[in-house]
Amino acid sequence: MRNVLLTAVFAIPTVAGADLPEWAGYWAWKPADCVRAGEPGDDTPEYIAPDGIYGVEYSCDIHRWIATGVGKSWRVDMTCMDAGEEIKGPELFVITSEDKLLRIGDDGWVVTLHRCAKGVDE
Repeated sequence: MRNVLLTAVFAIPTVAGADLPEWAGYWAWKPADCVRAGEPGDDTPEYIAPDGIYGVEYSCDIHRWIATGVGKSWRVDMTCMDAGEEIKGPELFVITSEDKLLRIGDDGWVVTLHRCAKGVDE
């Protein structure tokens, strides 16, 4: 019984101990905003890490991500705080052939972000 429980626990997808996903790093609404990566203020790129998304006016805790098996796409389960409001739900992250990140919400909204050259470990 104990072996069965241990196997079940380790089979659950999780962010702990995983390699950095391809979508980790700084992403901006406009490429020109990338010069402000890591700085406070308006028009600052958001930082997407394996455990969360860190924006100027909001943040999200990423609970897990799962590759969909279709191209460079992942289902990302998260909880976000935006202007004091908690928002829960999955998003679909898709990296396009132009190296842009599409964040697609469960109700159909789409945000297109541009990758910034600043590294994820800085």
